[in-house]
Amino acid sequence: MGAINMYDVYDIYLVFGISVLVGIQIAYIISKIWGFLVKRQKLKYSKTLYRYIRAHYNTLSKDKFVMGKGLFNNECHYNSVQAIEDGLASKIILCMMVTDSGIFPHYINETKEGKYVDNTFGYLYTDVNFDYFFIRYIEEEEFSKLPYYINSLNEKDLRHHCPWIFRRAVKSTLHSFST
Repeated sequence: MGAINMYDVYDIYLVFGISVLVGIQIAYIISKIWGFLVKRQKLKYSKTLYRYIRAHYNTLSKDKFVMGKGLFNNECHYNSVQAIEDGLASKIILCMMVTDSGIFPHYINETKEGKYVDNTFGYLYTDVNFDYFFIRYIEEEEFSKLPYYINSLNEKDLRHHCPWIFRRAVKSTLHSFST
């Protein structure tokens, strides 16, 4: 065995550097494949959930909607309770809102005249691609628990309509579904 010369050290660094680059490329490819699978599963999940919602819940007629405040703050549960407190509405409705970007549990109000008001998204209810599906009315003693109902609704639908291997990946995005 001879002494290690400079070229041997250079070869060791070269092999190490190449193996690190190959490892990074493999990790990148795996992340892309995983991202594709998750995206495809989310689309499948959304389609299945949409079919389930259309079959089991009634659509709220857009003719009965009136313009809301349009706060655009993703706090529909607080906006709905505030509208009750201000006397602008008489009831809170838990519904599923279907848009081009997904399916969201959402709270809107009903006025004394029987009209629906979305104080979170305002004028967007007129959009052709917004559909609201009635789930149930919220009682006054439940106002403090409104965020819980959105989360439990997400968990229930997640368990029933998504294969187990993708639950974790899809579950991580459900926080954005709570509008």
